[in-house]
Amino acid sequence: MAGLVARSVGKFSAEEFIARLERGGQEYATYLADGRQAAIEALEYALEHGVDAVDEELAAVAAGKGMPITADDLAEALRRVRDHSLVIDDGSSVAETAYWVADRYWMHRWNNALDRPAIGEYDTVVGPNVYRRFALHEWMAPGHSSGSVPGLY
Repeated sequence: MAGLVARSVGKFSAEEFIARLERGGQEYATYLADGRQAAIEALEYALEHGVDAVDEELAAVAAGKGMPITADDLAEALRRVRDHSLVIDDGSSVAETAYWVADRYWMHRWNNALDRPAIGEYDTVVGPNVYRRFALHEWMAPGHSSGSVPGLY
């Protein structure tokens, strides 16, 4: 709970977030869990295959901004996601790594899926990748999502 409140970047107090969870019910709780799992999958993939396998330009862009993506930061980001201690807006290289690697991973999965489906397959091919990316965003920064959030709106 504390991690979710911290990641809301001042949008919710603990009491307000508890009310949000109660209002959203199981559907919202599942959405948050799916977002966390999406972050784990992306960071595990980047650790195993390298950042360039996630996005060919991401490492160079990050390095150009003075915040290179290192294996240590990836491993620490994964640890923080797993133990719910990631605070996405703390300005650290770990938080930046977690956000950009996970977001780019799911963005490319979404874009790649758009190239593959046959007519009528959007819900089974593209839709799950869209869902995972938006769930990731809600888990990383609750209350800052654009669009609908399952269980809430």
